[in-house]
Amino acid sequence: GSEAKEAAARGFELADETLKKAELAETAGDEAIEAASQFWEAPEAAAKAEQTAIAAKEAVEQAIEAADGAGKQADESAKAAETATAELEKQLTEEAATEAENAGWEAKTAADDASRAAEGLSSKAELAETAGDEAIAAAGKVSGVTAERVKEAGSEAKEAAARGFELADETLKKAELADIAGDEAIEAASQARRKLAVPPPPGSFTLFTAILPAVLFILMITGIIILVRKRRRRRAHSQ
Repeated sequence: GSEAKEAAARGFELADETLKKAELAETAGDEAIEAASQFWEAPEAAAKAEQTAIAAKEAVEQAIEAADGAGKQADESAKAAETATAELEKQLTEEAATEAENAGWEAKTAADDASRAAEGLSSKAELAETAGDEAIAAAGKVSGVTAERVKEAGSEAKEAAARGFELADETLKKAELADIAGDEAIEAASQARRKLAVPPPPGSFTLFTAILPAVLFILMITGIIILVRKRRRRRAHSQ
């Protein structure tokens, strides 16, 4: 009886060991299959990452060009608004006020354009930075010329993203300055018009003021005369 129990115990122990080895073998097999799958899929994934990085870099470069132009326009419009404001301070005329007002609105419009361009550039720079990181990671899973090419594409995308972030900040600052210059020019024009629209001096109404009492006196006398005549007529009829 004891020998049978010992044999059964060894059997259970051997079964457990065999089951563990089978599980380990299965895990190793899954890992091997996964590794093989990644090995075959890595070149394709690297190629996609490379194309994405290249496209993101080109998008950033286009956005950089647009933001650069918008920033320059905002800078020029801000200077024009400041010049118009200074001219208005020297010469208080309706024409100068109109020029300052127009320059102010042009500066604010340029500021809005520059602000939108900066936001668009910042968004594209973020995408390029992410695409660059993914391309560099994909390059690490392949080898040879492919790895070098994909890594280079990722690095260039990240470099373009860095330039994009820097220019976006610069453009946004120019937009803010242009908006301020525009507000100042418009406010200066408004103040100038208020000064130009001052009421005429008190002497302008001297004649009207002088004849008004006489007119009122004549009307009062006329009314008294009419009243007296009516009373006389009534007395004449009653007699």
